[in-house]
Amino acid sequence: MVRRPRPRPRLGGRPGRRRAAASGAAARGLVGRARLRPGRRAGPRSPDGVFCGNDLTALGVLAALRDAGVAVPGRTQVVGFDDVAGAGFFAPPLTTVRQPFDELGHRCLRVLLDWDADPAAVHRIEPELVLRGSTRR
Repeated sequence: MVRRPRPRPRLGGRPGRRRAAASGAAARGLVGRARLRPGRRAGPRSPDGVFCGNDLTALGVLAALRDAGVAVPGRTQVVGFDDVAGAGFFAPPLTTVRQPFDELGHRCLRVLLDWDADPAAVHRIEPELVLRGSTRR
């Protein structure tokens, strides 16, 4: 028996939205558990906020919330992580946590090159919250 592939969710023609469909499985599961379905209005139990492990998943959450008729940031706020290059151009612009990757790379290299360093030393790098339109201030 030949199985047909499951149809992909249609999120429009933009390449970023197609990539979000791939990582949006987690977003659809989250939105589904909150009793939000595409084409239906959100009930009173929609989440107050969603923090996503990366900006691509946050894009999927934004699309799922928009399809369910949930106002972002009015009813639900969304925050991503990583600050990808296009995060400010999402609809609405995505609030995200930016990591200083340059500093992280430099510190990692210093630790690797310093053979006498204490292996149990703690190195802290402060992320930056970038406030944009997907959260209320």
